[in-house]
Amino acid sequence: MHSHAEFQKVAVEARALVDDWFHAHRKPLASIRADTEPSDLIGAISDDLRARFRPVPLVDAYDVGGQVMTCYLPEERKRR
Repeated sequence: MHSHAEFQKVAVEARALVDDWFHAHRKPLASIRADTEPSDLIGAISDDLRARFRPVPLVDAYDVGGQVMTCYLPEERKRR
């Protein structure tokens, strides 16, 4: 499956989307301070990631955005 041309096309597109997404959010992520509201930041970047992946075939945009939340939620629980 991974060697199939259509899978490779989607993989290349996904890598480009993630690279563009990371570049778009690099500055806010690098500027996190003690008073940064984590839920606002995570909400914005995960919503944007989902929006970028909505038109991609074979990929569930909510699963992609959920990956951001998977990293965030355990850290948020530690803060409480």
